[in-house]
Amino acid sequence: MTNSCFKTWKWQAAALAWMAAAGIAIETHGSTIDRDYRLGDNSALSTENGVASAAVGSGAGSDHGGFTLDHAGLLTTLPTFQDLEPFGAPIYVNVGAGGLARPGAAAGSLGVQFDGVDDNLRGLGLGNPTQGDDPYQDTISYNTLFTRAVQGWVRPTAAAAAGQRQRVVRDTFRFGISIVADAQGANRWALNTDGLTGGLEVVSSAAVPLNQWSHVMHYANGATSALYVNGIAVTAKVGGYYGNGATTAEKAFVLGADVTSDGDTVTASNYFKGQLDDFQALVSGNNASQTAGANYGAFNLGVDNQFIAQQGLTIGDVTGDGLIMGNGTGSANDDVKKFIANYRYTQRVNGVVVGDLNTRTQHADLNFDGVTDLRDWYILAKAHVDAGSLDIAALLASQPVPEPSTLTLASIGVAAAARMRRRRA
Repeated sequence: MTNSCFKTWKWQAAALAWMAAAGIAIETHGSTIDRDYRLGDNSALSTENGVASAAVGSGAGSDHGGFTLDHAGLLTTLPTFQDLEPFGAPIYVNVGAGGLARPGAAAGSLGVQFDGVDDNLRGLGLGNPTQGDDPYQDTISYNTLFTRAVQGWVRPTAAAAAGQRQRVVRDTFRFGISIVADAQGANRWALNTDGLTGGLEVVSSAAVPLNQWSHVMHYANGATSALYVNGIAVTAKVGGYYGNGATTAEKAFVLGADVTSDGDTVTASNYFKGQLDDFQALVSGNNASQTAGANYGAFNLGVDNQFIAQQGLTIGDVTGDGLIMGNGTGSANDDVKKFIANYRYTQRVNGVVVGDLNTRTQHADLNFDGVTDLRDWYILAKAHVDAGSLDIAALLASQPVPEPSTLTLASIGVAAAARMRRRRA
């Protein structure tokens, strides 16, 4: 029964039901973009008309003069656009091919340059979605949702001094990304999960390169957080988050600095020096049962992370050649062989199981969850050119005995398929 269950596609309906119950993302989809800061560029929703070397917010005919604009919102409900106000004197800079050449940037695209002295951009933060202070919660509700992310492109031009930090982004005092220098002056990427000027800061071992672009993403789901740099998880932590703060500073979204406040008086510090571009805040989850709720999508690292999305990965492709083929006995382009070789691989970062671009391309972790298991096999088999010839049970039989949890998973799939056949009989 085991062999026939996995060898044919008669079990597909049962497997689909089982995969859905197990929370496996079968199709490519992603989160909802709640904030979209293009930092000078225009879109169908927002016109900023930035010009390279000009002051941020100075574009002629801008939809909101004096601000850099949010490009995610509802034109029928203008408060859904949360624009950022410049402080100091940040300027627009060309990040296209003729300028600073950010990966993926179109010709003439703009970003923003920060002087490391007093430049920063500020607005209202998203923070913990279920407890957000956005004035549009009656129109778009995130009640009961905890999964969110913030991401963007960073090009530092000066290192943080020994023992100091440069804050790249903070989205309320719960979330953020910093560049932190150790006592010897080595600059590292850091994840901020609480606090105003560092707080619960988890510093990675990943070095920060100067004068080149890096993509950064802070992902959090209410139980764990992870920091990705160019698609690779460089640090992570366990722990939830509650509330978005009480003061103006605690509730703020800031690019290029930390902020603190005494009442409504806000003071900035820990300034970033360099260029930033295309920062987004994302929300995931389904709260359609709530008033003004909706299905905001499931977080999918391969789609939501801008750096990974640029890599052009093919669904189900393990070897990276753009084809899904093989039977486990072939050469280097045999996807099945590479999957079997990596079966049960698990990546832990700071004790947190987390997937990334490395587990996806090197270890057959097709769903980016940090574990290579039958969930990934399902994705491979669904895309395989000759799925009917595959016998996963026989292939795994030649491997070390699976862990009990894996055996249980397989037995669930087998039992479900057997029941489905009996019902069809």
